[in-house]
Amino acid sequence: MSNKISMSKLSNDISRRLDGMTVRSQAGLQAYLARNVYKQYQKAQMKRWQTQGSSGTGQWAELSEAYAATKRVKFASYPGHGVTLLVATNRLQKSVIGTSGEHRLMVAERSIRIATVVPYAEYVNDARQFEKLGEKTTREILNGIKRFLAKGAAA
Repeated sequence: MSNKISMSKLSNDISRRLDGMTVRSQAGLQAYLARNVYKQYQKAQMKRWQTQGSSGTGQWAELSEAYAATKRVKFASYPGHGVTLLVATNRLQKSVIGTSGEHRLMVAERSIRIATVVPYAEYVNDARQFEKLGEKTTREILNGIKRFLAKGAAA
């Protein structure tokens, strides 16, 4: 089983739609993805973690009563104070947002892939999805790419 979880929904949507578009400058698109799309992703993920999922694809499921009680005690002195969903040590959050060495960003000519290599990420994502961006964010990113490509085609 892989220790890498890819933010595949976003990259698949973007890559699939880019396949049908003519790009004047591959290097220009690659720079746009790295500079603009990646920043939009980070902003959306920061908001998602602040709202415990409600700003993306829906509020994250509550913890079981037994684990919630254990977490409040075990992680009381940590970020989130043992009460915030998906925040105990901030390791996963930082790796998803892009502020740790366990975050991966791969930008190619026509695609962007964002991943975390935190070993337990895939198990957490099964219960509380954090990899998929919300429809509004995905639409904003795609519209920005379309505007960028339209400017290139007009030049």
